[in-house]
Amino acid sequence: LSSVLQDQASLSEALIPGRIDRLSILPAGPPSANAHQQIASRIGVVVEELKSQFDMVVIDTPPMLGFADGLSVATVADASLLVVRAGRTHREYVQSVIDQLRQVRAPLAGIVLNGVTPEMSHYYYYYRDGYHAYNSQKNGDHDV
Repeated sequence: LSSVLQDQASLSEALIPGRIDRLSILPAGPPSANAHQQIASRIGVVVEELKSQFDMVVIDTPPMLGFADGLSVATVADASLLVVRAGRTHREYVQSVIDQLRQVRAPLAGIVLNGVTPEMSHYYYYYRDGYHAYNSQKNGDHDV
């Protein structure tokens, strides 16, 4: 991507065939001192070219907080999907990113909560324990 943004390579030269049929990958490429300016000024053109060649374009960006690249990409994307680490990302940070996306009118498709463990949900325990108790009683095992 960085080579395409700097006009050092064409999009067709930079795309790599994926291991899955009909999947292509555009790696980030070598780091650049002025990456943010390149992304902000040229990412729209690159995304439009990708959309003309592919049915779906998925762009993985750095975290939205602390890096301007994700917000620049979000402004040219059809929608963004915010991935949040359960138990680690504070709600205020999530709300801050949502507010930033709204300010630039970038559509938010949803939020994915990853890293969820059974210990994080009282509902899960209720369901799991209820299911275990039901099966144990059904099978004649009453030491639940």
